[in-house]
Amino acid sequence: MPLVPDSFVVNAGNLIQFWTNGLWRSNLHRVVNPSPCEAELSRLSIIFFTGPNQDAVVEPLEKCVQHTGEKPLYEPVVVKEYLAGKRKTTFVQRRTNKLTYQSQMNRMNYANYIGIPTGPLS
Repeated sequence: MPLVPDSFVVNAGNLIQFWTNGLWRSNLHRVVNPSPCEAELSRLSIIFFTGPNQDAVVEPLEKCVQHTGEKPLYEPVVVKEYLAGKRKTTFVQRRTNKLTYQSQMNRMNYANYIGIPTGPLS
């Protein structure tokens, strides 16, 4: 992301994308070294991770569904089951040399960029 003075960035995760029915899109977070010009500027990074209760059911919020076309793009998911699946996908596919988690996220981000909804129903 380009530097925007007096601003902050929030990386939204997949569950927020599900809740908002795609209004807020999940992104692939990666750290990139700044250019020499940007490296001279002062910057503060603070990391804070949070998430819903492990037993919570995440599904598109009704107001977001109405705003995005009256149709949920994602099926309800239990947080702990979703996260267990993400962990399994991340580590099992790396061991078997199949499509990696990184490749899947790149595909999802590209689909989001060109406007194709991603998730269990797409």
